[in-house]
Amino acid sequence: MSFIKNLLGLKGWEELENEAQALFEQGQFGAAKLAFERAADKMPPNKELAGTRIQSRIDECYDGLAQARVTIGLGHLEAGAEDLARTEFLGAVEVSVTDEVREEAQAALDKMDRDDAQRVVEEHDVEPTDEERLALLAGSWDEAQSLEYDRCDERLPEALLAYLDGSFGDSIAILEALIAEAEFPRFLYLELGRARLALALSEPSSDPDGGPTSGSDDEPEQSEELLSAAEADLRMFLSELEAGDGEDARLGAHIMLAHIADARDDEEAAMEEYSAAADAMPSDSRVFLEMGRYFRGKGYDEEALPILESARDLMSVERPDWRVLHELGVVQRALGKNEDAIASLEGVIAIFAEHRFLDFPPATARALAELHEEDGRLDRAADLYRSLAEGSDTDNHYLYYREAARLLRDLGILDDSHSFAQRAAGLAQTDEERTAVEALLTDPATP
Repeated sequence: MSFIKNLLGLKGWEELENEAQALFEQGQFGAAKLAFERAADKMPPNKELAGTRIQSRIDECYDGLAQARVTIGLGHLEAGAEDLARTEFLGAVEVSVTDEVREEAQAALDKMDRDDAQRVVEEHDVEPTDEERLALLAGSWDEAQSLEYDRCDERLPEALLAYLDGSFGDSIAILEALIAEAEFPRFLYLELGRARLALALSEPSSDPDGGPTSGSDDEPEQSEELLSAAEADLRMFLSELEAGDGEDARLGAHIMLAHIADARDDEEAAMEEYSAAADAMPSDSRVFLEMGRYFRGKGYDEEALPILESARDLMSVERPDWRVLHELGVVQRALGKNEDAIASLEGVIAIFAEHRFLDFPPATARALAELHEEDGRLDRAADLYRSLAEGSDTDNHYLYYREAARLLRDLGILDDSHSFAQRAAGLAQTDEERTAVEALLTDPATP
């Protein structure tokens, strides 16, 4: 009979309320909420006190449902199902009525955001193995260079790794021994010149034998001796290099010789090296890229612009060099050509995206985000910071999360802004950083 009355809608509001209360006491908050709502619909208008009571029960049902979702979410989180846990916590925030339950669910979400930010950093902060570092170096060697290095014993990898680790004195000692024993060394002179130049340009904390020299009156003389020795090594390498061999290495040698000239404040000699590289490799965009970089580093942006434009025009259409577009965009921005700069820097992002590699170069993406913000494109700027916050530049993840949160706040996307601010909070290390994030969290609606 009760089923028929319910089916035909013959039950009165009091009977419905009693059934709803029984369901509520059993913890069946979903069914209880629906029953209370049916009771409220049937209640006469003059039953205000009962209406208030029923509405209070409906609110408690919502909170019961929210609390159940928090409990389920915590179970998912413990089981490692983070996506399912996040869905439950978000649902709890949405359906909860009282601040107590909503804050519990939001606190769980906030902790997930902070933990996730730290997890991303930990995933990227994995040191490559020695084998991986050597493989990366070997990827730039041509056949002649590889053949020469294959004839060396296990000391060559030790020398290369010592260089990568900043132990330039150790690297030099090993390379000198290898050259003394080699029958026909060529590329080994390139490596020796590179190591000597690095030591000459490094902070005065070690000499070629690895001992401290800071404060020595002989430092300028020692530096010049190293520069002269490095120059001799590099010129020996170039003199032994045959036409068509080691084009990458040839360009590297000329660039290092230009750095040696620059260390001596001899701009004319530096330009001679870039000109020599251009004569040897007239169709190689990398020559003009390095020349443009040199001018930009000197603050000669007007002179750098046409050189970098030439590099852009020379680079391969099939395999464009993103470094050319980056340098060109930076110079265009410095000269106030913001539209051109955005086009060049977006070209860098397009190259990476086309190859499904979304770990964008930080310097490019940051400059582009700043340009888009200046142009009023806050959405695009926020997207770039979000991408950077997922990338390998972990030292700046705090900054990227904070900037994304700020821009999303200004766009009125407050839930996402709060999430990114919590991620920034998880990485904040100084009082200043924590204060900046707190400002975003406590007053999110104020630009």
